[in-house]
Amino acid sequence: PPCADYLGLFVEGELAGFVEVFCYAQTCGGYANSPWGDACDLGAFCEPERMMHVEAIFVERRHRRSSGHFARLYLNAARRYRARGARFATVLVDASDAYLVGLYRKIGARELCSLSRLPWVAARGIEPGLFVLDLNDAIDGRIARRFERSRPRRSAG
Repeated sequence: PPCADYLGLFVEGELAGFVEVFCYAQTCGGYANSPWGDACDLGAFCEPERMMHVEAIFVERRHRRSSGHFARLYLNAARRYRARGARFATVLVDASDAYLVGLYRKIGARELCSLSRLPWVAARGIEPGLFVLDLNDAIDGRIARRFERSRPRRSAG
């Protein structure tokens, strides 16, 4: 989307993942113009200037699961947007993917609503849920602290 930010994850000098994020106000002009429109009441959380959305997040297969790279990539994007004034984040998650749902819940996300009733979603054959995450809880919470402690060390030289 226009006005999106793309952050890369590099492991040993190679691109191992990325995240694409945007702010509702800049990219959509508010909540009503987002792809899910009024399916969920995002205005109950905050004004569009304070809500980011994770459009895409990807980590190469060999760097998934036990590495913590997914959480670090997400938290890096969350820190950048919180520094710009964001307070919450949304993300679409396929509700039939128990692993991803569990991963987002682990970092503090909760499901707001199902988007399966939207015409463009039904045609794709997926069961997306719109999840929301409080950035302060994510960044300052125990999950973030755990990943900060396990962050790979860089050697000097």
